[in-house]
Amino acid sequence: MYAPLEVTEFSGARANASARDLALFRLERARVAVSAAIQGMTAGVANRPIAPGKWSVRQMVLHLAFWDREVLARYVEPAAARGQRASIGHDELETMNAAGVAALEHHDWEEARRLLQEARERLWEALESIPAEPAGTWLPDHAVGDLIEEVTAH
Repeated sequence: MYAPLEVTEFSGARANASARDLALFRLERARVAVSAAIQGMTAGVANRPIAPGKWSVRQMVLHLAFWDREVLARYVEPAAARGQRASIGHDELETMNAAGVAALEHHDWEEARRLLQEARERLWEALESIPAEPAGTWLPDHAVGDLIEEVTAH
């Protein structure tokens, strides 16, 4: 008889992971969850609002693509180079969300999925280019770590 094998995330690899690796792992895990949630979804389903007055899944995907682009264009460099945190007021955020999705609204479901993938790849490359040291850069109390936590939670 075989003894049951205890399986943990990456069989203990996390124990030796750097702060950078852990931050990027959390981001990737969240992104895989989104990809899994929309895997195989048809355009008909993706285009239906999830509730009256709410966005459709396609619009949510466009929203995520917009924010990955925004984060890359406006927030990664200041966070990495100057430790500057993003500062967006609630009213500004609402306006940015509406304008961002409106600007991308012409994309159909397949284009929206491609746009999200491309935006995520570009953001990932930018984040990977930030040095692993000092390790504190990747913790939530630093601008880079905070930015990754925000994007991950989003």
